Amino acid sequence: MMKQYLLIGALLAIVLASPGFAESKTITKVTIAVAGGVNADFNASTGILKWSSGASGILLDDEGNAYVDNNISVAGQFSNVVDTSVGGQAMANFKLDSVTLTFNSIEFPSVTGATSSAVFNISSYNNNRYWESEIAADADVLNGQALVNVAAAFALEPVWGSTHDVVWDGVNDISCLNGLISLPVGTNIQNYLQNYWSDNNMIVLNADETTYNVPEPATLAVLGLGGLLLRRRLA
Repeated sequence: MMKQYLLIGALLAIVLASPGFAESKTITKVTIAVAGGVNADFNASTGILKWSSGASGILLDDEGNAYVDNNISVAGQFSNVVDTSVGGQAMANFKLDSVTLTFNSIEFPSVTGATSSAVFNISSYNNNRYWESEIAADADVLNGQALVNVAAAFALEPVWGSTHDVVWDGVNDISCLNGLISLPVGTNIQNYLQNYWSDNNMIVLNADETTYNVPEPATLAVLGLGGLLLRRRLA
């Protein structure tokens, strides 16, 4: 009996190590992560901006497939604000301390057919600062960006015999973090010497760093993601 087990184990090792088996593995490359219904809270006295909570999110892969999650969480902090506002248009830049996007109940039907999770730990690339600005004076909408490094971990529910995997497709190990902050109507923010708070915000993480400095509202329109700007608390 022991010889039979040893023989089975040896055959299994040969199959797993064979070129044909390795080549059959399918990799799903996630290129965009979106989190909607995020809280944004800026405290002018401390110079700290915090992101928290979250309502729903979506992951897109390099083939355009979308994976939706209605149970996400966001935690982010930016500090050391430098106010660069001019002419009534609020502008500033921050040190990016850390940002974490967690997809708690994501489903990859083509991969596992079961609920999985994904965590994106985001840090500053080469000390690049997160800049934020009104898209126009008194527009009540802020757009922000930073070049970042991403450590992504996908916890897939195992399916016996599965040859699929999911990875973050970071280009040159650099990604672009985008913030689209929708302030309450009439906020009329003039500079970063005043506080702001909103729960109607979208965070977009793009594996393609060349999107940096592209006006984010236009980018979101092209991607068709505008409808994901969801409030955390629905009426």
